Amino acid sequence: FPAAASAEGVGVALDAPVEKNKLDALGVYIFAGGFTLGVSQHFNVVAHLEGGDYGVMTAKNFWPKMPIWQSVPTWPLKRFAGVPFVYANPPCAIWSVAGSSMNKGKAQWVSDPRTNCIRNVFKVLREVRPKILVWESVTQAWTRGRGLVEQLAKEALAQGYAVTYLFTSAELHGIPQPRQRFLMWCHRVALDLPMPTTVYRNVADVLGLDMLTGAQDVPVWGEHRMSEDTYRLARATRMDELVKDAYLDIDPDGERPPAFMLRRVSAFGRGTTFTSAIMELHPYWNRFLANSEIAALGGWPYREEDKDYYHGDDQLVRAQLCQAVLPPVGEYVGRMARLALERDERCEPALRLVNHIVDERPYLKL
Repeated sequence: FPAAASAEGVGVALDAPVEKNKLDALGVYIFAGGFTLGVSQHFNVVAHLEGGDYGVMTAKNFWPKMPIWQSVPTWPLKRFAGVPFVYANPPCAIWSVAGSSMNKGKAQWVSDPRTNCIRNVFKVLREVRPKILVWESVTQAWTRGRGLVEQLAKEALAQGYAVTYLFTSAELHGIPQPRQRFLMWCHRVALDLPMPTTVYRNVADVLGLDMLTGAQDVPVWGEHRMSEDTYRLARATRMDELVKDAYLDIDPDGERPPAFMLRRVSAFGRGTTFTSAIMELHPYWNRFLANSEIAALGGWPYREEDKDYYHGDDQLVRAQLCQAVLPPVGEYVGRMARLALERDERCEPALRLVNHIVDERPYLKL
């Protein structure tokens, strides 16, 4: 595959020769395939197990020969018994402040049917018996869903697995997004999870922005429509400023204020966390960030010839790019799993926590 991410940063080519001695891995709830773009740099991914069709056509475009099961009752788990590495990204909107918990309460996940996706991941643990399984989610899975996490950890420990909780952020993996995540590792081999050493790159670095002309290296495709009112306000919005602040300056009595989170992205600094909602103006140009730029800023393939990989309209493609495990994070996960499997040092069942997040918070502890 062309431009995705590796340990060296964002935008590294993936067209190097495939290693013949790669270990097998199995993806569960991978959707469009961001997690696999990273993991496949270190593993031979034998299949995806999904619970529906969301993102599947994009994944099929990336890996046309890889089997993808789209219904849980059809998952052939016996076929994959003994696959050494399983990685999973079940839906996390049940926990996220940007998901249904915003409107339905912090405990709504208990009755949300998508919680079963997490339980299905641990069914794979029981039946496939990999040496390593990792589940990725938002940090609210730890804070709001601690009871479920502890229950699953207890089950894994009883099956002879050690459990390691990892807190990390995409910005530590070469991505200009403070995108904090919780990963639960169940492993029967010793596992090291060192702090990433990837050099941080800001928005200007990733897009290849010329500070004087506003020109950039990343092509522009998948642009989102902008209303005349938003365009007028965009012209008055400075870098790293909310559009509503410009609105209050030039049209304080207007009847239709802009969306609260709409802002012009800074070319420098920590960047912003991208979601399915289109809330970011280009640092220099008076338009929304295009899907190609969102892809580049997330470590996905982004060249002009890559756009046909992504299936769906512009809004659906945007959602797939932002809801996945970003490829650079997947690369780190795959690299650490492969190193552990190659060492193959058995470990005893135990519980520990590893925290990469610099602005540590009290709740990020056992």
